[in-house]
Amino acid sequence: MRPISTTTAKKLFRGQTGNFNADDILGILVRNPATARFITTKLFTYYVYENPDPSTIDRLANTFTSTNFDIRSVLRDIFTGPEFLSSQAFHAQIKQPVHLVVGSLKSLNVQNIGPDVTQVLRRMGQDLLNPPDVSGWKGGSAWINSTTLFERFNWGNRLADGREPAKPYFADVGGQLARHYTTIVVGGAFIGMVPTLENRMRGGYQTVVRNLVEAAQPGERVLEAGYRSGAVARWLARFTSQDTPVTAVDVNAYLLREAKNLTRAQGLEDRITFQEGDAEALLLPDATFDVTISVTVMEEVNADRMLAELIRVTRPGGRVGVVVRATDMQPWFKLDLPEATQRAAEAVPGAGAGEDGCADASLYRRFAEAGLRDLVMGPQYRSETAERSPERLRLWVGRIAQGLPADHAREFRDAVKRASAAGSMVWAEPYHCAVGTKH
Repeated sequence: MRPISTTTAKKLFRGQTGNFNADDILGILVRNPATARFITTKLFTYYVYENPDPSTIDRLANTFTSTNFDIRSVLRDIFTGPEFLSSQAFHAQIKQPVHLVVGSLKSLNVQNIGPDVTQVLRRMGQDLLNPPDVSGWKGGSAWINSTTLFERFNWGNRLADGREPAKPYFADVGGQLARHYTTIVVGGAFIGMVPTLENRMRGGYQTVVRNLVEAAQPGERVLEAGYRSGAVARWLARFTSQDTPVTAVDVNAYLLREAKNLTRAQGLEDRITFQEGDAEALLLPDATFDVTISVTVMEEVNADRMLAELIRVTRPGGRVGVVVRATDMQPWFKLDLPEATQRAAEAVPGAGAGEDGCADASLYRRFAEAGLRDLVMGPQYRSETAERSPERLRLWVGRIAQGLPADHAREFRDAVKRASAAGSMVWAEPYHCAVGTKH
């Protein structure tokens, strides 16, 4: 092998001069105060919670340097420190998909693991051995969005009932549960993701949805693709005429059960037909519906295929309406914040979209290219207040704060608390909306 060439000449590196070799360079980097803060922040975030207080990192960084860079001492400080058992650390960690799925299968002693497990992980956001870049997956709250959270619920649902005849290892999981545990499946309007979905239709979201369907006539058939918990479908059933049947389709089996139960509890089961199905390949006849709509679903699917399916099942002269989140627009809010913190909070990106999804103004181009006419398109803001939508506020504040440095996040949360206490907390989130008529 050819030896690595070296030089004995003096070198200048980060303000120091000397005849440095590779070990010397690494030593200079390790002794840099920024290195101690970087490493201890990574460790703390992995084991405790995101956005640690700067004073906590100061303490851990001092432990790292004072023990001659001993990781074991840093971990001891983390696990015995006050933060580890604090209320802020409770339920703060989000498992990687592979830890969630493989851990649940191992705990149930499942032996027959089918190849579809890798597809489950991919739908949860982790394509094994194929990270998004060399730094790996971001982890933490980045694992959770409106699609991946539902996949986690679906996984729990499959584990609990085992009704997957095409996937024998799921049935084996159900057998393991039945042999060793009494299984209780809990659901309802206050469990899991359902309350968040339900709360959406109690605020300004209604205004956005109403613009899609206000022209529906008695007797016209309405389809909602991607009904989630059924909140929009139930609102449609109450908003439209008694002679207007509503059909709702969603791929999520967990939400199908919840939507049916909530609809039955409100006495609307005769007005709404719920079906399990894929918005990219609807198992519905051509030209069946007078109005087809989708609300914040196109972000997570193949947008072009979904739009083509919505048009296919709409009769000629019928209307197609879609609402997506506007990740290319900033939310509106005004808080008592330093200008730098206000700008940083406004710049935090939205929830994003899948690789082939649509969460920006390209929605308008897609409608035009699909041949729809009489187009009515444009952005809309959905305004909310802390009093009317406290759950939505909690989620919105959490998303913004997670995208800010620790000091800005603390200022932002404090400002929201002050505004909420004063009754002046108002904010608005942007959406793109489009309605068109099929030839």
